[in-house]
Amino acid sequence: MTGSLLVVVGLALLALTALDVFTTTFSLRGGGPVTSRLARLLWTVSLRSVRRHGALQVIGSAILPLTLVVWTAMFYAGWSLVFVGGDASVRDATTGAPASGWERVYFTGYVLSTLGNGELVPGDGAWRAATVLAALTGLAMITLALTFVTPVLSAVVKKRQTAHRIHLLGSDADEVLGRGWDGDRFGVLSSELRSLAPDLVALAQQHMAYPVLHYFHAAHPSTALAPQLLVLDDAVVLLGHGVAVDHRPDPLSLRTVEGSIDALLVALASTHIERDGRPRPIPPLDGLGHLGIPSVGDEEYERAAGHLEGRRALLAGFAAAGGWSSER
Repeated sequence: MTGSLLVVVGLALLALTALDVFTTTFSLRGGGPVTSRLARLLWTVSLRSVRRHGALQVIGSAILPLTLVVWTAMFYAGWSLVFVGGDASVRDATTGAPASGWERVYFTGYVLSTLGNGELVPGDGAWRAATVLAALTGLAMITLALTFVTPVLSAVVKKRQTAHRIHLLGSDADEVLGRGWDGDRFGVLSSELRSLAPDLVALAQQHMAYPVLHYFHAAHPSTALAPQLLVLDDAVVLLGHGVAVDHRPDPLSLRTVEGSIDALLVALASTHIERDGRPRPIPPLDGLGHLGIPSVGDEEYERAAGHLEGRRALLAGFAAAGGWSSER
């Protein structure tokens, strides 16, 4: 491969890396074209080959540092090709002789790391400007790593905290309704549902801003968002369509939490999940009778809940994308 072609390939690789970094860190449209596909491939293979949630937690957590490593490797490879392909791009500081190919790769490494040991120096003219630009690239990578990792880890904590808040309401929909029922209404439960809505909407935005957030897996279902969202939606379905009208929570609370669940699922569907061909069935009414909660008839319930199939299919898809079962 000729020197000029190496320079062109190197510049193209740098442009692709810059696009990937920019899209991942500054865009709300999902991850970059390279790292998002790599992460999705790794996660898909892991789901098919690994059955233990503890192992999936380790693999998912490794995707964030892997993203940073890929960016670094791509920048390093791109700049190495540029300097290797350029005539007299790097020379020996003592003798002034042109550096060898591996010396140029070495030069690229310490320029990107902003170390600079003085053994090798850039050639004249444009190569000095290229060296400064490469050093700025390295500094930008360090800065982006710090500014990107910190909010992602904060979002991971928020995601698990929200899942655990739902878990504290009850381990299944019947338990949620039983704890919230005061013999006539669901006053306290209505307040809890309203307070959960902002957290779910925030998570929707964070999944768009930091697509790698999806791969942070919780080993225990009590802190895993997908299985807890299944429980929450089951409870909302029963409250909004199964409980007798005169005993339901206020409509605003139900619409608020339903809308927040929809917002989260839409955000996930744009980057990570697909509708499952077998939507999660609506929860049965039997539990309401055992709890002494008045309910509508089976036919009315099934008819009213029929329009929920799309959301229930996304919920099943969300569970599958995290290695969880959507079956009861």
